[in-house]
Amino acid sequence: MTFGKQRQDLVASLSLEWTKRDWRLYGFAPTTGYQYTEAFSNLEIFSYSRHSVNFGMARSFWLCAHQLTPASQVRSRPVENDLAGLS
Repeated sequence: MTFGKQRQDLVASLSLEWTKRDWRLYGFAPTTGYQYTEAFSNLEIFSYSRHSVNFGMARSFWLCAHQLTPASQVRSRPVENDLAGLS
């Protein structure tokens, strides 16, 4: 209990992010993001709204179907071997 009341909060957030994939720097693309957060509380001191803008770089990694190893070629080992040292 804070200030003699049971605190009850609700937080809502909205995020947007853009990536400019046709611009590249060493394989990375620039990103820009925006986030709005609103917190509602029955105690006014804990209510707030926040705007934030973010800038960064992103890189995507794609796995092509021809890079996959067929299941028949994957060697497996018993799970017990992996867990033996844990007990």
